[in-house]
Amino acid sequence: MAVMYSLNQQAVKIQIKVKDCVSDTTFSLSDVISQKIIFYKSDGSSIEKDAILVADTENAGEFFVQYIITGADTILNLRGLLQYTAILTLVGGSVAQLSQRRVAWVV
Repeated sequence: MAVMYSLNQQAVKIQIKVKDCVSDTTFSLSDVISQKIIFYKSDGSSIEKDAILVADTENAGEFFVQYIITGADTILNLRGLLQYTAILTLVGGSVAQLSQRRVAWVV
């Protein structure tokens, strides 16, 4: 079931578990240079945001990529389908996608 957000909603916490979407394994965080969440809006545009890593308080040693949507963002300003995924840039420049696109609706 997709998550629903209100149009122009603020203080929305988006979290994606740090796991390889192909092998379902965790990454060594010592190899991570940066992390981002990419939002794909219903009009075909996308927005890439720098994110942070936060510890999973229920699973020691595991982490989430997190971004909090604020009033300055235009992520939730369009009704319809919103998809998002997280990517990590690793030492050496390779990029790892953490999940298939997650689905939400802006109503």
